Amino acid sequence: MAITWGGASGYLQLGIDVLAYPGRVRPDTQSVRLVVVYYIRAAGYGHNFTDTLRLGGRITGSQGYSFSSPVDGWTSKEIARRSVTIQTAMSRQTVTFSASTGPVWNGGTPSVSRSHVIGARGYEPPRPPKNPLAAWQRDGLTRVSWTPDYTGRDGLYPWDGVSIRRWKLSEKRWEYVARVPWHVKTWDDVNAPVGEHTEYDVQAYNDAGWSPIVWAGPVNTRPLPPSGVRAVKTGSDITVSWSVPDYAGYYTGFTVYDNGVKVGDAAGDAREWTHVNPSATGAHVYTVSAWTANNARNTVSAGLKLESERSAASNTVSILARPYAPQDLSPSGVTVPLEDEAARLSWRHNPADASTQSYYQIRYRQAGGSWNTTSIAKSSAQQYRLALSGAGRVDWQVRTWGSYKPGVEDGASPWSAVSGFTVENRPTVSITAPTSGTFDRSRLAVEWGYLQKQGSGQSGAKITVTDTADGSVLDSGVVQGSVSRYAVRRTVQDEHEYRITVQVRSESGLWSDTAAVTVQVKYAQPPKPVVSTSWDEASGMMSVQIMNPAGEPETVSNTVERSVDGGSTWELVADGLPVQATVTDSECLSTGTTRYRVTATSALPSSSTVIVDAEADSGAMWIGAGAGYADAIRLPYNPEVSFTPALPGRETYRFAGRVMRVMVDGTGVDRSWQVAARLIPGDDTNCTPRDVDRVALTPGPVCYRNPDGVRIYAAMGSPTLKRGTGGVCWDVSCELVEVEQ
Repeated sequence: MAITWGGASGYLQLGIDVLAYPGRVRPDTQSVRLVVVYYIRAAGYGHNFTDTLRLGGRITGSQGYSFSSPVDGWTSKEIARRSVTIQTAMSRQTVTFSASTGPVWNGGTPSVSRSHVIGARGYEPPRPPKNPLAAWQRDGLTRVSWTPDYTGRDGLYPWDGVSIRRWKLSEKRWEYVARVPWHVKTWDDVNAPVGEHTEYDVQAYNDAGWSPIVWAGPVNTRPLPPSGVRAVKTGSDITVSWSVPDYAGYYTGFTVYDNGVKVGDAAGDAREWTHVNPSATGAHVYTVSAWTANNARNTVSAGLKLESERSAASNTVSILARPYAPQDLSPSGVTVPLEDEAARLSWRHNPADASTQSYYQIRYRQAGGSWNTTSIAKSSAQQYRLALSGAGRVDWQVRTWGSYKPGVEDGASPWSAVSGFTVENRPTVSITAPTSGTFDRSRLAVEWGYLQKQGSGQSGAKITVTDTADGSVLDSGVVQGSVSRYAVRRTVQDEHEYRITVQVRSESGLWSDTAAVTVQVKYAQPPKPVVSTSWDEASGMMSVQIMNPAGEPETVSNTVERSVDGGSTWELVADGLPVQATVTDSECLSTGTTRYRVTATSALPSSSTVIVDAEADSGAMWIGAGAGYADAIRLPYNPEVSFTPALPGRETYRFAGRVMRVMVDGTGVDRSWQVAARLIPGDDTNCTPRDVDRVALTPGPVCYRNPDGVRIYAAMGSPTLKRGTGGVCWDVSCELVEVEQ
């Protein structure tokens, strides 16, 4: 390191240098040796003397020395060397060294002081715990223990604490269950789960990191009792089965008890056990317990083998007994369609000894007839297909056999209670309205006819109307009773095709096959309107008169449209007009042909259209304002008009390399019109200055028309009205800036 020099006194300086061994403190560095070297230096002056160096700070004492230097010299000399050993710590340390001398021959008293920092030692991640062990103590308590392997709080491998994890077979994952301080050596899991294979591991930690994980071993806790215990008689034996969770390797065995007495053991992977030749007297009720085991090092002696509580009791099995009468016969009290050709009979075998069905026998009769008995059939199937021979009531019974004297009369159950059902034909349905084909109305009602061969009345029906274009259901409904008409709740649309289906139910509960018709909707049109037009020169309006003839379907409203370009485009004049209506139009051409399209609409709705041409021949200019531009002023005298079109976005630019300028156009259009006329007072065929004033101050655009067949919509500028002093006539002029309608 560099020498630290003190201030000059008497043209002398003292200096200190510190050398550290080792130069860098590591986690395993226990001490540092510091070598302190003391110097004296002339400060541009000549010296020759002997004196004593006094040491202070971490090193004390004194040392004699002699020093000489030439005139004007800067000679330096080592005059003392000492060493000291410092023990490292977990935090940084600062040590200070100082020295002084004098007064020397010229009265100088130079001194120096210097500090040196020794770095913190630090530490490494901890070593793992030794001898980890998990051991079962009792139900609900597993103890985890280990031996510490640490060097103390100030050592190289200190511990801050220990973390414990637990693994459960049912969840197949590890979870942290505890953290304990560094000095703890055991931890009790007081919430150890029952019925589980568990494992534990431990891991030490400090601020520098974690130790490797070390496994503490497996612990099997006491099993839960098996569930779903069932006993089934098979021949002279009884098979007992049960269910437990699928924990591979956890179960070491099962014990089976008959009426509380142990009768057998099964392996850990078994899920059933057969009681061979049990006592033929009395009833048998079984319970089952499960077993697991622990390694000797992972449990106290009581936990080496752990048996669960006994399961809930199984069903009762009686040996070699006739079954009880079958139950749950079906069909019973219902109607079966004759068209099915057969009835599916079913029942539930009702054993007294828990044995399965081995044989069955059926007998049946028509109402008022004698019994027909089938042969005894060997089958465990609890159903029979009975062919149907005609309409009427059918009664039937069944008896079954189990393992007791199978197929022999003495082993048969009693005949079941008599069950009965009715056989009828399905009802039929035919749609009477609408018929397939064209349908010319917007409201649809579905009607149908019903028939049932045995005379059972209609109890209900289902109706569906579907648009065939996209399969969407326009309407569906259910009616009750004998109703044979259904009004569809939504209107059918013109030019659409619909499929209508009806299915009916008889009072016996049988549904018919589905009847269907398809209709194409094409509305009938109302009579065409009769239209007449007339031009009114006084108001500048066209009058359109509509006469609606009587007919079916009748007209309920009218619509009037205009075209000023020969029918290329159409503008709405009025909508929702009543029948026999008249409408006036202030936006028609004042000179030329205006075409009108009049549409009469029915309630279906359907429509008929008529197009007529209306002529006007006005020599005046017209400016209309207000609602419908009906407030119009007439300018017949000295009419003048001019207009100026412009592209406001048109610019020209000069570009390098181009000889001529380059033009760029915008998309907007400006078109202004200048109009002028003379007003003659007292002449009713033209307007007054007050009329011009009123129209000019009306908000909104104006409609301008002239004898050239021009019609535009514009923003009206402030008009100018002038006349000579003492004059009679007014000259009026204004600018119209064309706008969109």
